Amino acid sequence: MGCMELASALALYAYGRELRQLGEPRSGEELVEELCGCIRPHQNRSNLKNRTAELVEQTQRVFEKASVPGIRSEAEKRELAESWLDLAVSLAKVPIKYEADILKQQQKQEQAALQQEMG
Repeated sequence: MGCMELASALALYAYGRELRQLGEPRSGEELVEELCGCIRPHQNRSNLKNRTAELVEQTQRVFEKASVPGIRSEAEKRELAESWLDLAVSLAKVPIKYEADILKQQQKQEQAALQQEMG
């Protein structure tokens, strides 16, 4: 999961870079707060197995936007910044979902062990 966290951090850095170029610099703490504010655990329910293909596709789209040659308008710059933030959020959700799944599995095992002891 460390790779997903690193990739999320790099996407968040790129988001911060785009904001800086738009004249809206943010501190690292502000960027992290914004990232955390975008993560909604109750909406983080899709299967981890399906996420890989989705993340690859999303990453490719962001890289395509970022690699377009020429000068970008403010609107294009803002759209690219938002794409980086969306990617950072998507990548950050993977380890969160993984940890939640492990916790849920442990709770089920503990509950089953308690029921076995009582029954």
